[in-house]
Amino acid sequence: MRSIWKTFIFIGLALCLVSCTKKGDGKGKAAESQIKPAMSLSSMLEGIIPKDSGGGVKFAYHPENLRDPFKPFVKIETKGKGGAKLIPKAFEAKSPLQRIPLESLKLTGIVWAAGNKGKALIQDEKGKGYYIGAGAYIGDKGGRITSI
Repeated sequence: MRSIWKTFIFIGLALCLVSCTKKGDGKGKAAESQIKPAMSLSSMLEGIIPKDSGGGVKFAYHPENLRDPFKPFVKIETKGKGGAKLIPKAFEAKSPLQRIPLESLKLTGIVWAAGNKGKALIQDEKGKGYYIGAGAYIGDKGGRITSI
């Protein structure tokens, strides 16, 4: 076993000594590894892009018999006196009370404060209470409390 290791070490040292011998001064490799100057953009595009002959305008836009790109494709027809109906925006829930369906809410109590401003206590299915007043949004369909 020791003789195998000695043989490997001997061969390894021999390879190291052979690789370190000088055959030249190494100037040829340094000259090859120098960076070449970059080509200019105009010389690279010389055969690809035609040169401008200075003849003036090469393209003119004539909009006759073309449709206006700023007009809609579809014409909106109005029915009756009211005109076209606007499509309502999608409802976005902003408070936890607006995420709960109105059918699952229960009016638990009403509290009257000074100045005839009433407040209502609303309870959800889980028993959590909400204290709300007139003008508050309630339910998952965008409902609003008008008065108490």
